[in-house]
Amino acid sequence: MNDLLNWQPPQIPTRQKRAQSDYLRHIMGGADGDCPTCGRYGKVYKRQINTAMILMLRNLYRTAAAAALPYPDAYFHISDFLGVRGIGSGDLGKLAYWQLIESKIDPDDDSKRCSGWWRITRKGRQFIDNSLVVPKYSYVFDGEVIKQSENQLVSVVDCIGKKFDYSELMNATV
Repeated sequence: MNDLLNWQPPQIPTRQKRAQSDYLRHIMGGADGDCPTCGRYGKVYKRQINTAMILMLRNLYRTAAAAALPYPDAYFHISDFLGVRGIGSGDLGKLAYWQLIESKIDPDDDSKRCSGWWRITRKGRQFIDNSLVVPKYSYVFDGEVIKQSENQLVSVVDCIGKKFDYSELMNATV
């Protein structure tokens, strides 16, 4: 038992640590390239919420409200709120970078990143109700948020295009 308490992760050789550190500094500066230790391509992506993402979040919000299920159970398949083919759904999962939605993990199928089942979070409901602001940018590396713009915050109204009217958007039928 004492062996487990004293366990330390294997040490990475200093040269490898330095190479990884230099690589991370390189890509954090906005560049991209292959990792010198594993050869994998990497880039930090600067993401922000766009109008299409707001429309998808609104549709999920309305679907959840119509179903009146309690929060933890309120998962909906993408076809329930974006139509049978889920057209335009490519950015849906990016809303998770701001913790506005969550995907349901399928324990029986680890070949997919997502099961196609989503739920809006409390934070997502507050955001779509225009009662919460979120960081304007999420910086994403390897599918994980590594940083957010803490000094630049946006509301749902800020995220929709100039040609959209928030109240009209929220009152429109799907």
